[in-house]
Amino acid sequence: MKAWWLTNGIEALIFITLISFILLRNVDATGTVQTPIVKLINLLVLLPVLIVAVCIQMIWLHRIKKRRS
Repeated sequence: MKAWWLTNGIEALIFITLISFILLRNVDATGTVQTPIVKLINLLVLLPVLIVAVCIQMIWLHRIKKRRS
């Protein structure tokens, strides 16, 4: 269970860092100005990755609880 919490913490830290990076940058690597619409699109691209990570964590938690009982 400790490994599950540690993994969740690391994943949360990674996603918070990525979201902060997307929201705080004014210009991307190609020199394109990041408007609020472009930032929203970038966040929507990151959303499926977050959903997959949460699904994997829920499956892992279910297996941990199943093994304990």
